[in-house]
Amino acid sequence: RVGSSLSDWLPLKYGVPQGSILGPILFSLFINDLPKCIDSSQYILFADDLQLYVQCPLDNAASSILSLNSDLNNINQWANHNGMLLNAKKSQAILFSKDEIDL
Repeated sequence: RVGSSLSDWLPLKYGVPQGSILGPILFSLFINDLPKCIDSSQYILFADDLQLYVQCPLDNAASSILSLNSDLNNINQWANHNGMLLNAKKSQAILFSKDEIDL
């Protein structure tokens, strides 16, 4: 709907209608098993956003990054299995440290 104009109805083969009342609930049910593929990282799920994070000593950063990448690969496999695509352009990695480090 734009103003008083309505678009034609189209059948949906995949997904949930954007802006629908049941959309958020159905999406939550759909991704309910996603956390099972996250082995090493901690995570925060909010609507259709996922944040993975690890906390580690600086001397363990390299192995923690490998673990994080493994979880990202698992999530990508889950997404492919469930007919979803991850948007790499919307993905970011941030390293916080109280010490200055060279990467």
